[in-house]
Amino acid sequence: MVEQGIWIIRTSHKFQDLNNDLDIAADIQKKRLEWIGHPVRMNHGRVVKKIFESKAKGRRRMGRPRLRWLVDVEKDL
Repeated sequence: MVEQGIWIIRTSHKFQDLNNDLDIAADIQKKRLEWIGHPVRMNHGRVVKKIFESKAKGRRRMGRPRLRWLVDVEKDL
């Protein structure tokens, strides 16, 4: 951000003070939990519901497992 021709580095705490809002992490958790209700309430014929409830087939790749969105939602609960 530029103020009076000088670049200023702002931290998340300064943005939180400016916005008088929830911290960013809490806001992301809130939105994740709001969204999870949509596919849960959908009819079983919908594509999003099928993908949400499906399990991947085949072998796992080598190395560290990738982060999963649903794991983060379970942590938020």
